[in-house]
Amino acid sequence: MIHFYKYVIVGSLATVVDFAIFILLTSGLSIDYLVATTASVIMATAVKFFLCLRFVFTLRQQSLNRAWWYQLTTSFLALFANLVIMYLLVDLLSFDQLTIIWIDGLLWARAITTGTVFIFNFSMSKYLVFRDY
Repeated sequence: MIHFYKYVIVGSLATVVDFAIFILLTSGLSIDYLVATTASVIMATAVKFFLCLRFVFTLRQQSLNRAWWYQLTTSFLALFANLVIMYLLVDLLSFDQLTIIWIDGLLWARAITTGTVFIFNFSMSKYLVFRDY
């Protein structure tokens, strides 16, 4: 359970990075939400990986290379899930047209997507990426 709690803290920091980049790109620079999602997920994933290495999971040195490649593989799957869910919420369900409790619907879509992909990311991190053989 301690890994889970530490992962929540690290994941929260990575989520701040994700949202900050997403908001900057969509609101500040008017970049398409799917491009912004891709950029924000990549940056947040890098932050999460390095913070997990430092504070959450322990690896022997020889396992670091394997962990990096597993992280890349699972990150592509998580990125794909992020893009599909964002597309469904924005283009099919028109979340971008909503404002709920003074928060733009695009941010709600991003929050729902992030929450949905969280369990996948934790499971992959704990049982595949940072599994020390």
